[in-house]
Amino acid sequence: MEPDHNPAGDSQQQQVLAAFARWSRTYELILHSASEGIFSLDTNGCITFANPAASRLLGWPVEDMLTQPVAAVLYGDKPNPLAGEAEFQHRRQVFLQRDGSPIVVECNQALILEEDQTVGAVLMFNDISERERAERALQDTLTSLEQTNRRLTQTHDQLLHAEKLAAIGQLAAGVAHEINTPLGYIQSNLGAMARHLEDLLTLVDAYESAAAGQQPPGRERIDLDFLRQDAPQVLAETRQGISRVSTVVRHLLEFSSTCASGEWRQADLEAICRTAAERACQKRHNFRLEQRYDALPPLHCLPERLQQALENLIDNALLAIPAEGMVRLHGSCPDGRQICLTVEDNGCGIAPQHLESIFNPFFTTRPVGSGEGMGLSVADTVARLHGGNIEVESSPGLGSRFTLHLPLQNNLPQAKAAE
Repeated sequence: MEPDHNPAGDSQQQQVLAAFARWSRTYELILHSASEGIFSLDTNGCITFANPAASRLLGWPVEDMLTQPVAAVLYGDKPNPLAGEAEFQHRRQVFLQRDGSPIVVECNQALILEEDQTVGAVLMFNDISERERAERALQDTLTSLEQTNRRLTQTHDQLLHAEKLAAIGQLAAGVAHEINTPLGYIQSNLGAMARHLEDLLTLVDAYESAAAGQQPPGRERIDLDFLRQDAPQVLAETRQGISRVSTVVRHLLEFSSTCASGEWRQADLEAICRTAAERACQKRHNFRLEQRYDALPPLHCLPERLQQALENLIDNALLAIPAEGMVRLHGSCPDGRQICLTVEDNGCGIAPQHLESIFNPFFTTRPVGSGEGMGLSVADTVARLHGGNIEVESSPGLGSRFTLHLPLQNNLPQAKAAE
């Protein structure tokens, strides 16, 4: 006996099949329309499905990828770095196209589970090579902007420093001039006073000789012997004080001259160093001088100012070394971006607590009359005018090393204006 036919059941089954077909078609359209590459993999890691985007991104026909191990398609003979037990992975990877060209992708891998059993995996990836190139270009631009900003900040600071130095130089020149004029009168009058005193004492001697031993009223209150001995000493000490004031004024004028703008031009630094060394040898002979200069490129600079700075550094070394001491001069351009001029000695060294103050104007640890404390200040000012600096290394009892750093690319406004 045949079972009864149920038309309603057939209709319901047909509706289910039609709905399934529509959903299948929808999913197929979604997978084929996606811009990301999509693979489905079996439990052995072989490709069971690949959408057109995967074919386009990797340069493989879809039919050639099916049944292939995913590692062979994406990495050639290399092991699959995506393999693992993680249920979900998100990472940046480098895949190989069919012709061997690498592409940078952002990929997601998820396991396909059925009743808590792994039955496969799905892999989705998107080409981010262009995005990474844009990010690198953006990072390069940001780095360049940061460097430009640092250079602008440095140039701005140098300009402010140069303006301050110019103002200080004008003030120093004015003060020096105001002191120098009356100082000349004092020095001239001291000379005249010494001559007048000598004439006066000669006259007193003649008067006493003519008086035949008779003393005028009040003579007993004057000790002529003490006066003859003390007056020249007083005048000599006064001359020493005036001489020291003159030296300070001279250093003020040198400082103001250093602060003033000069002629910027290309110069041979080795020649400048050797000239400064020759002038040092004229001031002192009982010391050893060693010079070594690597290949120094020409520098756009203020040659006279640089020579003065080097002379001051050498003079400072000469004051620190004992008899038969040693001074070394070395010039180099180690990185092609800056020139390093080093003055090294084996003298007494500098106490650590004084290192921060040695470039201050009029700072000195030497006895009164042995130095006015302007040499290193002038040298530091010259270094700053050239966009550089002076580095100091010193150990008490072992000596000191002063290194003048001069950038080859000079961004100072004075240098630009001179060009």
